[in-house]
Amino acid sequence: MRIQQVIKVTGLSKRAIHHYIKEKLITPVIDQRNGYFIFSNDDINRLTVVRLLRTLDLSLANIRNILNHPKMANYYLTKTLRDLNRQKSHMAWQEGCVKSILDGLNQEPTWEQLFLLMENAPSPPDKNELGDVLDIVDARMLSLYFLGKYMHDIEMTEYRRYLWDKLLRYVASPQNKHLIPICEYLFSLNTEKIKSVFIQRDQHMDYIASLTAETQQEYIKYMTNVIQSNIRDYSWISNWKRAYEPYLLPSIIFYDSPANELMQEISPRFSAYVKNIHVCCTRLRKFLDTAEGLPLLNEMRQVFGRHMDIDNHHYGILESMISFKNTMYK
Repeated sequence: MRIQQVIKVTGLSKRAIHHYIKEKLITPVIDQRNGYFIFSNDDINRLTVVRLLRTLDLSLANIRNILNHPKMANYYLTKTLRDLNRQKSHMAWQEGCVKSILDGLNQEPTWEQLFLLMENAPSPPDKNELGDVLDIVDARMLSLYFLGKYMHDIEMTEYRRYLWDKLLRYVASPQNKHLIPICEYLFSLNTEKIKSVFIQRDQHMDYIASLTAETQQEYIKYMTNVIQSNIRDYSWISNWKRAYEPYLLPSIIFYDSPANELMQEISPRFSAYVKNIHVCCTRLRKFLDTAEGLPLLNEMRQVFGRHMDIDNHHYGILESMISFKNTMYK
């Protein structure tokens, strides 16, 4: 298809199409005989998506990531939805403020009257108050980060949709206010950072889910070696302590909550991850209580102190000590 046909089909201008080619959002073939672009059906489909996403005010960088990593679309669209909700809240205040002032104005207002009306106008929404609770959009973002990988490649039946909605309501409940710092951090990450975090986390969890009875013991040895190395790395220790209370501990508690049970029912792959990580962490914890492992456990307690509640959360603590290098919290 030639560019004139593409313009008719997509509604985009010639200039916009050339710009998207320059930005590598599409890569049409070049006709070697005349140097003209030849657009495929896939190019047309991508341009259609680009046009809609640009209308939604997504940046070209975010659109490029969606085109190249479609599974990231949930993240970027959830972030956009949250921005729109906050804009809507601000616009509602603006409308109410203007109406309040207009309702009180005389036909020929004096400066004094105008000043008094504006002084008593409704105050704008407090940004801090907006962050004091989790809503469904926040819950969706958190669920995407913690568990969304396991929503890929499964049929979303009516029952699974019911469980997913139940999961979102649970995450948004007041008892999970401790997740607010993680939510705010997720929404603040730039494009490249969030992409690398999601990809690395997915790879790590996929590896755990694929462990067999034979490879579990190898992974336990790997965990032991990583912990021994990390607790002698002052930079790693500093990062862990800084992230422990606002990010790591809430994450650990979340994975040990009803959300875990819901996701196991939704996704067999998540069940495999939970089963394998529990087996590995339980065996490692037992090893740390042996004469051979006790010196390492004592060193861990000495190094981390209150920043390591291994007695109450040994699954999460030991798993986090391995996956921490792949998280966003450093």
